[in-house]
Amino acid sequence: MKIALCAAALLVTQAAIAEEVVQKPAAEEPKQICTREKPVGSNRPIRVCRDAEAVEIVGERSREAFEVVLRNRFNPPELRP
Repeated sequence: MKIALCAAALLVTQAAIAEEVVQKPAAEEPKQICTREKPVGSNRPIRVCRDAEAVEIVGERSREAFEVVLRNRFNPPELRP
């Protein structure tokens, strides 16, 4: 009897999950890209999730900052902008 009740509950749960998946279209929410990042001054990594557009913006800013570091590293102070 208990096994039958558990099996019935499991089937109802699976059906509810299947309905929820069908009702929720994938195009509604943008895909999230999650990374582990360490904040400045901390050794503890945290999980940061961003959409594709935000990841592109962060990557662009990182490249720009890296180029500035390289430019300043190899040029004497009087030639720096």
